[in-house]
Amino acid sequence: MIKKFLKLFGIFLLTFFVYNIHSLSGWQYFDLVIINNTQNPNNLTNYIALITLNTQTLIQYGEMRPDCGDIRFTDSDGNTLLNYWIEPNTCNTNNTKIWVKVPFIPGGSSKTIYLWYGNPNATSMSNVYSVFGNGLVSLYTFTECSGSILHDYVGGINLPISGLTWKDGFRQGICSLTGWTNGGLSYINANGPNLGSGSFTVIAFIYPTSPTGSTQGVVGNYYNDNTNGWVLKLQGSPGQFMLLTNQQGNWCQFAGGNLSANNWYMIAGVRVAGSLNYLYQNGVQVGSGCSGDTRNVNNNGPFAIGTSYSNTDPFNGSISFIAIYNISLSATQIQDLYNSLYVFPEPTISIIPGLIPTISVNTSTNFQFNVSIQDPISEYVNYTVYLNGSVLTTNNISVTA
Repeated sequence: MIKKFLKLFGIFLLTFFVYNIHSLSGWQYFDLVIINNTQNPNNLTNYIALITLNTQTLIQYGEMRPDCGDIRFTDSDGNTLLNYWIEPNTCNTNNTKIWVKVPFIPGGSSKTIYLWYGNPNATSMSNVYSVFGNGLVSLYTFTECSGSILHDYVGGINLPISGLTWKDGFRQGICSLTGWTNGGLSYINANGPNLGSGSFTVIAFIYPTSPTGSTQGVVGNYYNDNTNGWVLKLQGSPGQFMLLTNQQGNWCQFAGGNLSANNWYMIAGVRVAGSLNYLYQNGVQVGSGCSGDTRNVNNNGPFAIGTSYSNTDPFNGSISFIAIYNISLSATQIQDLYNSLYVFPEPTISIIPGLIPTISVNTSTNFQFNVSIQDPISEYVNYTVYLNGSVLTTNNISVTA
């Protein structure tokens, strides 16, 4: 807390300015975003934080552009811009979803980054590829948490859902779906992402409740063994999963992994066209096969999540967050993606308005001016006091709540 006392005589105009030393030129407002990693002893690199913001109120009061185009995030220095992506159709709501890639968060500590807005001349820098990587063609974040549509925020391949239940997912703000074994469905009668004969990567977070080795579809467009298609599925020995590719009955699949019941996993299938296909569990390679695979996997659908073989072989458990790329991600990229999305214990995020008050006082009598400033965290704050337009005093003070 700062307390500053000034005793002045006569008629004057007193103005007291306080502002945080961090500044992004051209922006009027900022909030502090506190990422609390105190429960986790590990350093986090390129952590993808999910921030929920009420932009509706900020836009209503004229503090933010109606299209959220003036949103920016900076690192702790207040100047280094961070990559971010705003989920489509969530701007100007009380539930705006923003994914921010944070380069470094120390283990056992907290990290402060800054959210900036209030620049009418700014244009959006929201970019999904800067957060989740190039080659992304479909992205189901499962952040809806209600409703009858599962949105593909990149490719637009939205899936109607019926008979399924929304549940909590593998981290705050991300939900999951379950209920395929009870007849629930999430599919369209179309090809899905255009993967053809090329390289591709499919990533899914799953919570299997009975990984017995029986066939359970996770995601794909597989119709039957005589037509083109692909699917990431559970199958093989108990706890194993597969990537299956097929061109007119010439199919190939292989198994890997060691899944147990009632745990969250990130599983991935990668095709390096003309070379090898790979399986990954929690970022670690667990299988390879199908040498020289260039099978054309495009078909007329159905493209489905939670089922396979024309909406049979239902998944027993919950599914969350699916990303599909039309390139083969490297082992390092898959490991980094897992580390950036799944952290336990998960950091918590809080947003605190920036401290930028301005106080003006007019008086014609003897006056003692008592200023009390409270900052919710320890920060350095500049303040300047003006008397009739001239600087009266300035200082740097360490502020602690």
